[in-house]
Amino acid sequence: MKIPRLSLPRLPLRFPNRPTSGVAARTASRFTGSSLSGLLIGIVIVLAGFVIGFLIAFPQSALLNRVEYEISRRSPVQIHIGEMSLAFPLGINARKVLVTPPVKELPPFKLASLTVKPFLSSLFGGNPGMNFEAEIPPGEIRGWARKNGQVDITAQEVPILLPQLGLTSLGFSAILQSGKVTGSMPPTGDEENLLDLQLDQAQLTGMESLGLPRPVLSLGKISLRAQGKGNTLKLETLQSEGGEVELSGDGHLQFAEPFSTSRLNLNLTLTPKEGFPRELGELLGLFVKPRPDGSFRMKLAGPLTRLSVH
Repeated sequence: MKIPRLSLPRLPLRFPNRPTSGVAARTASRFTGSSLSGLLIGIVIVLAGFVIGFLIAFPQSALLNRVEYEISRRSPVQIHIGEMSLAFPLGINARKVLVTPPVKELPPFKLASLTVKPFLSSLFGGNPGMNFEAEIPPGEIRGWARKNGQVDITAQEVPILLPQLGLTSLGFSAILQSGKVTGSMPPTGDEENLLDLQLDQAQLTGMESLGLPRPVLSLGKISLRAQGKGNTLKLETLQSEGGEVELSGDGHLQFAEPFSTSRLNLNLTLTPKEGFPRELGELLGLFVKPRPDGSFRMKLAGPLTRLSVH
């Protein structure tokens, strides 16, 4: 026996392209917005949980060794980090940092802290960069650098201590009130480079090695500004005031690798002021004849570690 097939009438189905009323439109809009907001909040919570868990479980000793290796491999300085932690969301915080310059005549110096964070917008590009801040009590250094060598660095109230200048027994100390370095490191190509330094409490030490009765010669405040392209910087300003001798000069500095082989060509004028040691004037007179006003005009030339006086 066959069961008869029943056929139902087809009803026309129509779906509206948009809500038929203002109330329905607002309801749909709120539903869509709240769903999207909830989705975004959920994604943020998941990512935050992942990052926090990663920071807690990450083997920081391995990261410390890797950071020291990469810095030493990619830059002319050697670095040793005493303590380090990861910074949120990305970056590192280092403490008790010892930096060894590439020039053996320059002593190692300590950073109380160093914070490095990448440019998030540049992580997926061909020229990534990073921001950094370093504390050298009582001052600080901050700036940014990119993979291609571009840098922008500023410094304030940073103490400078150079126990030995070149092959001499003289030293130098000062407070870097303000400093700015822009351009490329190392200075090469057609990049415009700038060095601008303002020093205070500058002085030469170790003067007793020259037979002087006092170990220190005050230089007062020193302004230095040099600018140029490629590996050559032209000295635009060199001026000191407020010390026992005033300095002024012009010339240029040509960078080379290693840095100790860089060459300086400097025309320098020394003008004695009150307190200038008579013995030092007599010693300078053995190399250059004093001018009618009592100043000494001389030329310093050669590699930084083997400068000669003319």
